[in-house]
Amino acid sequence: GTRHKSASSHVNVKAVVAKDGRFAKVHLITKSGKEVRYKLHATSVFSEDANILVHKGPGTIEKRGPSRRTFASQSPGLRAKVKIGQDGGVSGLFQLGRRMLRVRPVDGTGEAISALQSSSGEVPK
Repeated sequence: GTRHKSASSHVNVKAVVAKDGRFAKVHLITKSGKEVRYKLHATSVFSEDANILVHKGPGTIEKRGPSRRTFASQSPGLRAKVKIGQDGGVSGLFQLGRRMLRVRPVDGTGEAISALQSSSGEVPK
């Protein structure tokens, strides 16, 4: 069977979301200095004209539109599915060739923790 190895480390992640919320760019710099850029489009389980009702308490309902903070890329070798927080924090999965990189923000540091998994059994440095 296929062997899997993983390693945790810090990566530098910067995200920019377009003003209309339809697109985002994510720039990753790994611990070894490798730079990867992803161009992502907004995704949602809701239609764009959906109205979401949030019950805040007895008799209190708040009406919201769908959030546009989930993004995806289907580019070969650079697939990704991520959530970008209002503070710019990035969490999600990124494809680096045959490897998957799972990223989650580290509170207040501007960095992210990553877990890199390789289906070939190699752990990149």
